[in-house]
Amino acid sequence: AVERARERLTDAARRGTPFLLVLGTSGSGKSSLARAGLLPRLMQPGAVPGVDLWRCCVVRPGEGDTPLHAMARALYAADALPELALGDNPAPTELATLLAAAPESGARAVRLALGRATVAVAAKESFDRPVEARLLLMVDQFEETLTTPDARDGVARALTALIGTGVVWVVATLRSDLYGPFQASA
Repeated sequence: AVERARERLTDAARRGTPFLLVLGTSGSGKSSLARAGLLPRLMQPGAVPGVDLWRCCVVRPGEGDTPLHAMARALYAADALPELALGDNPAPTELATLLAAAPESGARAVRLALGRATVAVAAKESFDRPVEARLLLMVDQFEETLTTPDARDGVARALTALIGTGVVWVVATLRSDLYGPFQASA
């Protein structure tokens, strides 16, 4: 299942839309498949040809004032993309506001922060070529974005903009019993 998920996500990336939705019933292991299986597998050297550096961010949309605040806070984490604090939006609340008001600008800030991480790795490890980096963003319990139409639409716009950068890959888990309402709300 992990390898099948990796193949589907890399195929989606080749088509320009690196997004994978993992569906399953409550308690079926969606989060485990993604967190303990797919994410570590993707981050192994050589798992995705041409990618030298992976950063990983796991977010639970319900763990913030809004799903976008939860996402921004998770992105700034030390084990995700702390280089965000070195840019124009030094605090997660600023990035959350930017992702809500101007998703493409928020996505640009993420892309630039990943670029700063790439430069640091290239210098530290003496790469003699450009370093390719990707951010793997996992939205665990995606159904938590369905709380209000504004929350759902804001997250959808932000994820679309992030995926559009070409450097952010998204994996989301969703309870299958909520897939119908999820589709109806789109």
